[in-house]
Amino acid sequence: MQSVDRASSMRAFRMDDRKQRLFIDRTLVPGTQVFGWEVANAAALDSLAARLEAAGVAVKREPTALSDQRCVTNLISFVDPAGNRLEAFHGAQIAGTTFKPGRDVSGFRTGPQGMGHTLLTFPDIDAALAFYKDLLGFRITGGWARRAYGRSIRSCCG
Repeated sequence: MQSVDRASSMRAFRMDDRKQRLFIDRTLVPGTQVFGWEVANAAALDSLAARLEAAGVAVKREPTALSDQRCVTNLISFVDPAGNRLEAFHGAQIAGTTFKPGRDVSGFRTGPQGMGHTLLTFPDIDAALAFYKDLLGFRITGGWARRAYGRSIRSCCG
């Protein structure tokens, strides 16, 4: 990853043409995790917010200042059944400079799939599946992840 200059309370990192893919924010309560999911456009973000609200999930339409900090056009936040903070956004900003990895790599770029993987743990897998699969539209993946971890879900929100 390439470190990106940010405010003194925040570190951000790039791994492709995006302005940032990962951030560490010292102003967040210790132990807080934030996971971002990209949707196609403003209409898709509004549709997701409406679907969440119809299911009884509290949705916060975040201020422009937070969208700017996340380097996106628009942003909503909500919480999953395990209490993880989730953010859905559209309009990720593209950096004006070429990606320069922190160490030599040969040809790796994340492309449209972003970081590709994240690991979340849940005390109630059925509630997690209902939320991520049924409400958000994620898919169950096969292969090693299911064998190693019981059940794994992959994003397709958008």
